[in-house]
Amino acid sequence: PVIVAAGLHVLTNNGIPATARSTKLDGDAITIQGYANEHDEANGIALLATQAHRSLARWSDIAVLVRTNTQREVVAGALKKHHIPVLTRGQSAVVAPLLQEVAALTHRYALADWALELRMASEPDSPEFLLSEQVNEFLQDHPTGAAHGSMFMSWLSTVGQRTNLSEDGIELLTFHAAKGREWNTVFIAGAEQGLLPHSSSRTAAQKAEEVRLAYVAITRAAEKLFVTHAAERNSRKANPSKYFVNLPLGETTAARMPEEIMQYAKAVSAATPKGALRAWRKERARQLNTTEVGICNDAILARLEKELPSSQEELASLFGALTAESLAPSLLPLLAQFTAPNTK
Repeated sequence: PVIVAAGLHVLTNNGIPATARSTKLDGDAITIQGYANEHDEANGIALLATQAHRSLARWSDIAVLVRTNTQREVVAGALKKHHIPVLTRGQSAVVAPLLQEVAALTHRYALADWALELRMASEPDSPEFLLSEQVNEFLQDHPTGAAHGSMFMSWLSTVGQRTNLSEDGIELLTFHAAKGREWNTVFIAGAEQGLLPHSSSRTAAQKAEEVRLAYVAITRAAEKLFVTHAAERNSRKANPSKYFVNLPLGETTAARMPEEIMQYAKAVSAATPKGALRAWRKERARQLNTTEVGICNDAILARLEKELPSSQEELASLFGALTAESLAPSLLPLLAQFTAPNTK
């Protein structure tokens, strides 16, 4: 909640309204750290990332978000100096869009055609080629019955070797490139006037877009957010971004929360099937080091909520036999608590 509240604080304090709601915040999810200059900042990010990595499965659970490419070069140099692997733009950009494509496919023939086209257009041992092989392996494991993109994503997270699709490393990218993504730990570098908001934003529309970009950057963090700034950048004095003045870091506050987030929080707190299933999916994704859609998409989650399957066979109709076998031990007991009288 504290990271969501921080993002909403930026919106509501810069003229973008949302529905009000009070919430108790976590206390240690956000750290704001200042440095003497951009080089000290970059080295500080490297040291903090090293500490964060000790409790994470992969370096790719961490992202550093910057406003400009010039910042990226400075931070990349510091990460390299500290022997921290960094995914290149090509590595981080190749697989994610492909997984979104394959997840949207609705039947086995579409999967087969997609994999064939990808294989023919790819170099051997490339991430694209390996992904096409994974799709073919999935189809071999599911020779009959339902087989679609969402089932493949679930299979990939539980049976397939997803880590073979890309190297491990911190992702270093701009705010724009981070849209639609999420990481356990996120660094926002250069939280200063002139960068955030950028000095080029002059019209009302441009200023509003800067606010939205700041919100996007803040809310890319699932668990931990670091916001860093420098007192001097390019040998010129720099002032902290106004966006982060009085940012809620862990006190009880009247945070403004969109309606859909309010509904989700209510579902979880009321222990409804919807809330319990979302919590299960999030935890399962964390355990398997994958995305939540890699476990199951919202359409499958809605069917689980509606149908409340009570056996592995019923799960197989949604996920396929192999994935159902893997998910049954954690999913069936959860669903069972909602099948008693008066719980539907």
